[in-house]
Amino acid sequence: DLSFSHPLMNAAGTLGFAPDPRLPVDLSKLGAFLTNPISLAPRTPAHGHRCLLCPGGFLLHTGYPNPGLSAVIKRYAQRWARSPLPVIVHLLGQGADDLRSMARRLESVPGVSGLELGFPKEANGELVEIFIRAACGELPVIARLPLDQAAALAPFALEAGAAAVSLGAPRGALPLPGGGLAQGRLYGPAFFPQ
Repeated sequence: DLSFSHPLMNAAGTLGFAPDPRLPVDLSKLGAFLTNPISLAPRTPAHGHRCLLCPGGFLLHTGYPNPGLSAVIKRYAQRWARSPLPVIVHLLGQGADDLRSMARRLESVPGVSGLELGFPKEANGELVEIFIRAACGELPVIARLPLDQAAALAPFALEAGAAAVSLGAPRGALPLPGGGLAQGRLYGPAFFPQ
C-alpha cells in the first residue's frame, strides 16, 4: 500500500538519489521522496545543451545520467533506511527483464517503500502493461505516464497492477542558439495549466 502524510512528492530527477537535509527544499512538506531515475546499467549525461530557459520555465534534457542500480544501492541504501520520508525509487527499464530484475533486487533493500516506472513518450497500452507486470511484486508500483497520454494509458496501468499513476512533465522543443531544436521535458509555472 502507498500512503503519504502529505499529498506531495518531488519529481524524479529533481532532488538527487536520497533525501538530504541540506537541500533548499523543506522535506517535511513532502509525503514521499522520489529518487533520480535509475537504470540497471550506468548512463552518461546527454550531450549538448541540457537546460534552456524559456518564458515561464525551462526545458531540460539530461539523458537520465546515473551510475546504475548496483552503485546506487551501495551508495544510498543506508540513507534510504534512515530516511524520515518513504523513499520511492524511480526505475528506467530498457525492457521487462530489466525492470523485473531491478524490482526484485529492491524488494530486499530497507527503506524502499515503492517503485515508480517512467515510460517513453511513444508508450502504448501494451508496453505499459508489460512494464507494470514485470515490476509488480512486494513493492507498490506507480506508473509515471506521459502527460499527453495519461488519460488513455492510466486504465492499462491500473489493470496491470499499478497502485497509483503520476504525471510526467510535458515534452517540448526549443530553438538552440546556433540553430536546430533541443527536445526535452518542460518545467515551470507556464506549464501548470497543462
